[in-house]
Amino acid sequence: MNSVFLSYEGEDRDFAEALILRLAQHGIAVCDQKTVPYPSNGWYTEIDQAIRHAAALIVIITPAARASELVTYEWIFALGVGIPVFPVVAKDTLLHPRLTNLSCFDFTNQTTHTWNALIEALQKAITEAEPHRVPIPRGTPAYIQEAIKALDSANPDDREGAIDNLAQSDHPVALEALIGALSHPLQDVRIFAALARGEAGDVRAIPELLDALRQKDEGIVDRAIIALGNIGDVKVAPQLMDILNHRWDRSRYLITNALQKMGDAVVPMLQHMLHEESTERKVWAIKTLKGIGYPAVPSLIQALHDKEQAVKVYAIDALRDIGGPAGVPGLIEVLASENEEGSIRNIAAEALGEIGDANAVPVLIRALSDNEDRVRRAAAKALRQIGSDAVPSFIEVLGTAEGDVRRRILTLLKQIGTPEALSAINTKSRR
Repeated sequence: MNSVFLSYEGEDRDFAEALILRLAQHGIAVCDQKTVPYPSNGWYTEIDQAIRHAAALIVIITPAARASELVTYEWIFALGVGIPVFPVVAKDTLLHPRLTNLSCFDFTNQTTHTWNALIEALQKAITEAEPHRVPIPRGTPAYIQEAIKALDSANPDDREGAIDNLAQSDHPVALEALIGALSHPLQDVRIFAALARGEAGDVRAIPELLDALRQKDEGIVDRAIIALGNIGDVKVAPQLMDILNHRWDRSRYLITNALQKMGDAVVPMLQHMLHEESTERKVWAIKTLKGIGYPAVPSLIQALHDKEQAVKVYAIDALRDIGGPAGVPGLIEVLASENEEGSIRNIAAEALGEIGDANAVPVLIRALSDNEDRVRRAAAKALRQIGSDAVPSFIEVLGTAEGDVRRRILTLLKQIGTPEALSAINTKSRR
């Protein structure tokens, strides 16, 4: 439906040819009814089909056309099947009453304004008939013209290749063609166009990308997930997370990357997943939250209280990688808990050392007397990492520390080696 059907009487051929030439200059193709086989035996099958496939019908109005049964049949048939009809008056003629209700273009005294009005009306009709079509201005590279034509090819490979060619071009007509292809009548064209525009972050591709998520082709689904991540609209996050229910093994890493690009807006949905029974899904949510960063810290602290050790381990790891003071209170609570497993307290101490916040020093010093050796060693290492910021607390504790704890503190002061630390050793070691 990218062409315009032209209806006229034979004696008006000269005007018709001038009209065809003028429209071609604006990228508007014309179906000349004189090239369609003349109906035989009273059947108008060929003409009917040509009109049905047209975006609009132009009828050239002259006295001869007014008297022509065939011309009258053509525009009446077009109106009957919903094709827009544009009467073009070439000679003074009494219009048929039905045509008087339409927008007529008077060419009995041709003006530039009349031509422009007709061309604008036709281009609008073509766009509305086939929104995937775009006018092709003069000077458009031939390969882009061919790619636009190939969108309607009967060969699926040609259609996909056309989208690829358009996507690789930065020509404005190629871009408009891709945008138009988002509403193409063929589903595969719509989806490939959406993938191309989605990879470029175009929000207009979202409806067709969501449709692509329901396809059986796993490669298409994967590309749609990636494209939606590039767009970054959080409104599609629920649809992406729903895919986990039936494509867990294949899609979870792609969905992680897509959700992380959407940022902190998806944190509430991931936090909700932390209440599920599946340990694997909770761990996945934590890994995704880690990639979001600082806004995910409250949710990760919540995960520190999970009943599953694996969930706690991944939550601690995430807080360590994110860093910053916000996660420190939760890690301090884990390290100080007498009910927590030694393996969990151990990695909590390691995480506090890597974060390096001095607020953790008191609980780390207490951990130097933990009943598990691995926790004591992890606490000592963490205190060395915190370094000079831990020295004031060491000096304060040395006044009451006894036995192994005192020896460990003196060793740590020596390893830190700042003047303040070494002075504390000289002063306290004489006690």
